[in-house]
Amino acid sequence: MFLKAIGLGLAAPIAFKLATHATAARSERPRRLFVLFIPHGMPVEHFDPAAPAGALDLAAAPGLNILDPLIPYQAQMNLLRGIEYKGHSNHSAIRAALTNGAGASLEHVVATKLGISAVDLGAVPWRPNDFGPDSQLLHDGTDWVRPEPNPVKASESLLANINSDSEPEQGPSDADFRRAALELTIGEVEALRSELNSLTDEESKLSTHLESLQALKEPGGSAGDAMGCDSQPSTPAIDAVGNESAAGTNGAYFIDKSNFSQIYAAQLELAAYSLLCGSARVMALQTMFANAQVSFSFMGLAKDHHDPLSHSIDLPAREEFAQAQKWLIQTFVDRFLKVLDQPDPEDPEHTMLDNTLIYITSEIADGNAHNCNKARVWIGGEERTTYLPIMTLGGGSGSLRTGRLLEFENRPHADLLMTVCHAMGATVPSFGPNSGSVIEELLA
Repeated sequence: MFLKAIGLGLAAPIAFKLATHATAARSERPRRLFVLFIPHGMPVEHFDPAAPAGALDLAAAPGLNILDPLIPYQAQMNLLRGIEYKGHSNHSAIRAALTNGAGASLEHVVATKLGISAVDLGAVPWRPNDFGPDSQLLHDGTDWVRPEPNPVKASESLLANINSDSEPEQGPSDADFRRAALELTIGEVEALRSELNSLTDEESKLSTHLESLQALKEPGGSAGDAMGCDSQPSTPAIDAVGNESAAGTNGAYFIDKSNFSQIYAAQLELAAYSLLCGSARVMALQTMFANAQVSFSFMGLAKDHHDPLSHSIDLPAREEFAQAQKWLIQTFVDRFLKVLDQPDPEDPEHTMLDNTLIYITSEIADGNAHNCNKARVWIGGEERTTYLPIMTLGGGSGSLRTGRLLEFENRPHADLLMTVCHAMGATVPSFGPNSGSVIEELLA
């Protein structure tokens, strides 16, 4: 294999690394979980793809299309229509969205099972001096957790010391190897795979690597280079918040609603690079609290997010609410997903998104009806089916089937929480009341 690689023009150190890959057994893929909570539901006429269960086609969605920013990622996405928070209703369901009233919230259950710690972040997650029921989303199994509202402070522990004490890798890194291999033609990759068949096991690390490279080189493949974590990453959103908050020392800044947009972007940036660089593996971000009266004037909507925006019943006002929710999704894409859409530093054969399970949810379905289930409501003189806006993104390290719209008739969300645990390798027998079984059609 070394001689074959030399014959294709690869430098000797790269060729040697390729040959060692040929005898290395395929290792278990890294697993990561990110939970994003977006309050107040979604206006279904600007959210639902208006199609039966099956292949997910976000481009076909009518109206403003809140999920339009996710179209480039829909092949790694699932939309679940018809999950219900059994026994919970209205904004108070925030306390059940990730716990099902059973104690620890999803990210803490997974982290505990994996023997690691969860990191909880928040963007204006509670009112000043009031961490009450409409703020309580995250639970460590003992008590409700106040998510860290200060991304500047959190970055000091999560990002500041990246690779500061690490020994330099001997020889070319996996990223170097990947870049060199990507310069090969599709024919040369096929030749290496053919040679591999006669030399070693198809289950080798190299077999997986070459299969991935061939897929990347096919039409529609993406072969972007990794940003890497050789040093502290560039974080302009966190830096901007630091500049405005006296280097993070002005605590009042982080629960001031007028600073929400900057803090949200900074927390997403922090989460993305913490996962990319391995300083965290299980994270949650609470985007506001239920009933949050945060003005969206920063995007030209001089109205508060909860009331009147989410409470809108007339169609023009509901479109304004859709614009606000779309901004939240677009910022999530720009500050988080685009960072994860690159080779995994720990597993260059796959992207970070391949090896991450992202769970997105809200406490209610329709902002005006305040239902927590799949239900028919009147919208603009027409009866429409509303449902909780619950999505997954990412491949979950190969544990999920993706690219689909799944339809249920008010299936308990305990089953979905169990399924996420299962996909993360943190199997649990139940997840509180109404637990039935995992959702098999979501699993690979």
